[in-house]
Amino acid sequence: MTVGHAVQETVLEVVQSLGTVQTVNAMPITSRVGGQIRKVHFTEGQFVEKDALLFTIDSDPFQEQLNQAEAFRTRDLARLKFLTTEAKRLEQLKKTDVASQSDLDRALAEVAAMEATVLADEAEAKQARLNIAFCTIQSPVAGRTSAYGLNEGGIVEANKTQLLVVNQIKPIHVAFPVPERSLPEIQRRMKGRTLEVRASLPDAPDKPHVGKLVFVDNAIDTQSGMILLKAEFPNDDETLWPGQFVHATLVLGEKPDTVVVPEAAVQHGQKGAYVFVVNSEMAAEFRQITLGVTQDGGVEVLAGVKAGETVVTDGQNKLKKGFKVKVKGAGQEQATPPGEKKQESASGKAPPGN
Repeated sequence: MTVGHAVQETVLEVVQSLGTVQTVNAMPITSRVGGQIRKVHFTEGQFVEKDALLFTIDSDPFQEQLNQAEAFRTRDLARLKFLTTEAKRLEQLKKTDVASQSDLDRALAEVAAMEATVLADEAEAKQARLNIAFCTIQSPVAGRTSAYGLNEGGIVEANKTQLLVVNQIKPIHVAFPVPERSLPEIQRRMKGRTLEVRASLPDAPDKPHVGKLVFVDNAIDTQSGMILLKAEFPNDDETLWPGQFVHATLVLGEKPDTVVVPEAAVQHGQKGAYVFVVNSEMAAEFRQITLGVTQDGGVEVLAGVKAGETVVTDGQNKLKKGFKVKVKGAGQEQATPPGEKKQESASGKAPPGN
C-alpha cells in the first residue's frame, strides 16, 4: 500500500458547482423576403465569419418589380414636367385675366398630385432594391452553423422560415448556480476586481479552462435557493461546446497555511470522511476528518489531521485501527496486525493471504 503526507500550503477559496456551456449568441437565421433558395454557400457545421455569405434567394421577381417602378417613375416625371409647365403658363395668363383662378388652382393641384405619384414610384423602387439586397443572406456573427433548415431549391416564407442557427462559440459562456449563502461573499470579493472562473470537462479535470465572471442574476430562485452566474471563456480551441456539462469553480481568493491531503487518502463511512494516519509507532490510526474543498488531486482538511502527518493512500480496506505498518520503500508501507510479525517472501513481497 502507498502513503502520502498532509502538507500545509496555500489553497484557493472557491465555490464549486455543475455548469452548462451556453453560446454567447445563438442567432436563428430567417429571410426578410420570400422566394426560392438559389444557392447555399456553406456546409453544415462550418465555422463562418461575421458577414459571411450563407444563402442567395432568387431575386428575379424583385428585379422585375424594380424595373416596373423605375418605368412608372420615368413616365410620371415626364407627366409632372408637363403639368408644371402648364401651371406656369396658366399663372402668366391669370395675370392678364385670360385664365381664371379656378383653372390655375386645378393645374396646381394636378402638379401636387403628380409630385406625390413620383414619390410613391421612388418608394416602390427603393423597396424593390431592398428586397434584392435581402436576397443575399449573411451571418450576423462569427460562429458555427447548424444543419440546413432548407436546401437549394426550397421555398422560403418571409420572416418565418428558419434557415439555420449560427452559434457564437468564441467566446462562450458557462452558466452555473451557486447557493444563496455564497452570494454576499461573492459580491464582496467582486468589488474592484474581476473574479476568475475555471471550467473542467469530466474527462479532463486537470486541464481547466480559465475565464471570468461576467453575470450575476438579479434574483434568487425561491424554489431551489440558488442564484445563476455566468462566466465567459475565450474558447479559442473550441473545446467547450454548447450543451456540455462542466465542473465550474469560482475563485474567490487564496487561503494560506491550509492542511491538504491526497484525495486518494480520504475514505467515507457512515459517520463521514476519515483517513488512516501512520503514527510515530508505525501503527495505523483511524481519524475522522472535516473536509473543505477538493482541488488538483488534493483535499482541504479543516480538522482531524495536522501538517506533516503521514496518511495511507491505497489499500485502506486492508487496515484496522492499530495495525502495524512497515516501510517497504520510498513512499510505500505495509500493514501488519498487532502482535504479528510481517513475513516476506524471497522476492520481497508478502506471501499470499497477507
